[in-house]
Order: sequence, then C-alpha cells, then structure tokens
Amino acid sequence: MMVLDIIVQGFDAAKATEAYLAQITPDARLKSDSYMEGGYWLILWNFLIALIIYWALLASKFTARLRDKMAGKLPN
Repeated sequence: MMVLDIIVQGFDAAKATEAYLAQITPDARLKSDSYMEGGYWLILWNFLIALIIYWALLASKFTARLRDKMAGKLPN
C-alpha cells in the first residue's frame, strides 16, 4: 500500500485531465460534447412516449378489463 500512496500523492487529476483533453482535436471534442448532451433529449422523449402509452392504456380501460378478467381466474 505504501507504493500506491506515494503514486496517488503525486497524481493531480485536473492536470491529467487537461493533458488528455489537449490531445483531442477540436472536431472530436465537439462531436463528443454533442453526443453527451444529446442523451438528455433521449430521456425526455422516453418519458413522453411512456406517458402517452400509459394514458392510452388507461383511457381505453384496457387495464380495467384485464384486471376484471384476471380477478375471475384467481382463487379466493
């Protein structure tokens, strides 16, 4: 553990990150940033589509019919 402690003490995460980012071309950085930011839109669309599906199931009373059908098959 002593060797690991010595290595960790001399390691600066901010400097290592800056050194890595300096190697990436601006075009690749822009592409990476736009990819990461696009994930938030996927979360929103996933939520909205699920909301529409849930609303359609409830509005059509499909879930109520399914509940009634299954209630007749369950033992008392």
